[in-house]
Amino acid sequence: MAPIKEISIQRLELSAGVISVQLSRMIRTELDLPLNKVTYWTDSLSVLKWISNEKKKFHTCESNHLTIIHDSSKPSEWRYVNRQNNPADDGSNGLKVDVLIQHNGWLRGPKLLLKEEENWPKMIEVPCLVDNEPSVRKANQVYTTSGNSDVMERLIVYHSLWWKLKKAISWLLQFKQLLKYKSLLQKSRSVNAFEVGEKSPVLRAQELLRAECEILCYVQAKEFSEALAGYSSLSAEKGCKRSMRRVMKKLGTLLNKLNPAGGL
Repeated sequence: MAPIKEISIQRLELSAGVISVQLSRMIRTELDLPLNKVTYWTDSLSVLKWISNEKKKFHTCESNHLTIIHDSSKPSEWRYVNRQNNPADDGSNGLKVDVLIQHNGWLRGPKLLLKEEENWPKMIEVPCLVDNEPSVRKANQVYTTSGNSDVMERLIVYHSLWWKLKKAISWLLQFKQLLKYKSLLQKSRSVNAFEVGEKSPVLRAQELLRAECEILCYVQAKEFSEALAGYSSLSAEKGCKRSMRRVMKKLGTLLNKLNPAGGL
């Protein structure tokens, strides 16, 4: 019986497929005879497309029905029956009772089932399922954008005055420190409230000096990356200052004379 709520013909035909596999499972459970093979027949190309699909995702209704069908049958067990050989269409063709009795396909089934499987009609080619069908769930698309995430570089390019750049970097460093303390407070209450403190609306000379050191360190790391790599390798080997100066001179730079960060 069709449900009271309006539902599409394709979903009704899919529900008939669910009833078919459920009946087959019940009959095989009750019968004492071994059944080596079961063949399911349907006149719905939509149902055959859905059952044969292995990649597309469906909406909840179709997905639940297909799960039941796939759990109890294989796609290769489903075949197509045309309108002429389908006794289920006799009732919808408007046949009279006497014609229906004479036809007797409703009780005995189609004549093709009396033949050997080799003499059955050839299986039609099931069309592929396309993305724009209503039953197919639209795939979620994720878009990513790539951009320059170097905040220091953006601030250097944006500010044309040295003192404005130092102020911007100083506020950025304070904001970074505030986020760090808030993160620690969420993880543990052991952070001293004095350490967080209330930031003054006026920048102090010490904070501006720290911002200047950060700018110089950034520029050195960007412009003298090879020299810094050689300097770091010598520092790891605990070489003498004379050998460090020799290597720096060979690399074409005298970073050891620049000391904004207490080491370079």
